[in-house]
Amino acid sequence: MDLTDLYNNLKTESVPDMVSFCKELDNLIQEKKIEYQLEKKVAFVSSSTMNGIKESLRAQSSKHNILSEVYLSEYNQFAQEILDDTSDLYRFNPEVVFLHLDTRTLAGENFFFPNNPDLNISQWKNDTYSLVQTLITKLVDADIKVIFSLFEVPDIAPLGVLESSTYGLNRAIYEINLSLMELSNETENLFLFDYDKFLGKIGKKQTFDERLYYLADIRLKPNLLSSFAFELAVFLKALYITPKKCLVLDLDNTLWGGVIGEAGMDGINLGPDPMGRSFMEFQQYILSLHNRGVILALNSKNNIDDALNVIGNHPHMVLREENFAAMRINWEDKVKNLRSLASEINIGLDSMVFVDDDDYNREMVRNFLPEVVVVDLPKDFSKYVLTLDNLDCFSTLKVTHEDLQKGKMYSQEKQRKTLQESSTDLSEYLNLLEMEGEIKINDKDNVQRISQMTQKTNQFNMTTKRYLEEDILSFIVSDQYQVLTLSLSDKFGDYGTTGLAIIKFDGEWMIDSFLLSCRILGREAENALMSEVISLVRSKGGNHLFGSFIKTEKNIVAQDAFEKLGFTKNDNDELNWVFNLKEDLAFPNCIKKI
Repeated sequence: MDLTDLYNNLKTESVPDMVSFCKELDNLIQEKKIEYQLEKKVAFVSSSTMNGIKESLRAQSSKHNILSEVYLSEYNQFAQEILDDTSDLYRFNPEVVFLHLDTRTLAGENFFFPNNPDLNISQWKNDTYSLVQTLITKLVDADIKVIFSLFEVPDIAPLGVLESSTYGLNRAIYEINLSLMELSNETENLFLFDYDKFLGKIGKKQTFDERLYYLADIRLKPNLLSSFAFELAVFLKALYITPKKCLVLDLDNTLWGGVIGEAGMDGINLGPDPMGRSFMEFQQYILSLHNRGVILALNSKNNIDDALNVIGNHPHMVLREENFAAMRINWEDKVKNLRSLASEINIGLDSMVFVDDDDYNREMVRNFLPEVVVVDLPKDFSKYVLTLDNLDCFSTLKVTHEDLQKGKMYSQEKQRKTLQESSTDLSEYLNLLEMEGEIKINDKDNVQRISQMTQKTNQFNMTTKRYLEEDILSFIVSDQYQVLTLSLSDKFGDYGTTGLAIIKFDGEWMIDSFLLSCRILGREAENALMSEVISLVRSKGGNHLFGSFIKTEKNIVAQDAFEKLGFTKNDNDELNWVFNLKEDLAFPNCIKKI
């Protein structure tokens, strides 16, 4: 059984549900009857009683096919656990620590006497931030990823109406949280969870039980631990699982209200009026996803002229034709259209999220394309934004320059296709592109993007090895490795950093990873990158360069690459290709080296 199936089959709402889930999971593990994508060691370190969070985190991470082993720190021993190198926390050796410190615990007497001159709230703020920074730094320096819960702003106000206009505890908390945000921007492997926002969604009065607090120092009602763990588990998904790439959208009653073929452009609901505002803001939310790198596509049963007229000319249409990487506006079934869109955009169906208001279309896609995530839009249009906001499909903890430029890149790709169609042959087309390529070696400033490429690239990827940022950095500073990147541009725009080669010396030089983004396939980029790899290895005294192709379901496009690059078959099963460095591989003429 798949771990995600187990999550879907069992209740995961209350603490008893979580305990039952974990018992069933342990039984299946012992019987070797459970399958999962990843296994991670996770610790939860807290300043208050959180009995049940261990089981809750195990259950909620299962939703994402992550088998988590969870360590729960001793009650209110957070500083001792983190600062003592010999503590049980470090013996557990976690990959991720959720650090959850309660405002009331750290505030002490300041919680009720923030205006007491003997206590000095400003000094408390500085001391508290210094303590938290020390704890975070200690964990990060131990190569542990830290998810820190930002401090809750108390809903108890000893200063009354003065609380918002004087320097009290609330303002001190705001300033500490702001300082932590700045620290997160500067610190690798520190990520922040907005705990106050989480409580606010539920209603703070509904999250706290005074009796439980005074009896057992419980700050969050036990019946909310599942919801809390659900939010935290999204961080595990964002850290370790590649997000979905493409949002595929219907048109009628999805991006606008009404059916364009019946109502006409003047009759659909779209705009700042009460009937159209939910659709306009839904489009605004989608555009924000697009602006951070989510690919958009259309899959609509419609007359194409009617639809394009709205997209191009409606005064309140937020999403325009240039925002969509591909469109299928026709009367074909939506399953066929999704396959066609995936082929055109050059992504897998498992990278797609499908949004449609029609129950029948959604069910068809679920049945015939189970790898596509299907979103159930509510009948109430006003809930559209919230529905999309509650998705975790596109969750990511970092956004690269390439992500921000992705929408523009697809618009540029349409121009390239027009040029290609007017060219007599491939050689002419490549020369007309006026490409420029830059090779960098051991570029420490690009570690985030390099790691992202290993995580996301599936098609032209010789070994499909996945690396985290810390792995890439360790390669860059090691004498045993060399990391080469290729950035490509042409007269239409910049492709960004889209090629990667990691080579390793272990008696002989070997290709550990060699990959290209799908958007530069067919541009001779592999020749450019490999030419530089060969030159580098030769300069280091190498006689041969070994490589291997590890076949997966998705990288068939790369299976002949070594042969085309001048490698020959090698008897070694693992390093099954070899390049004799007495030979040469010319840098392609269609790419200008810069």
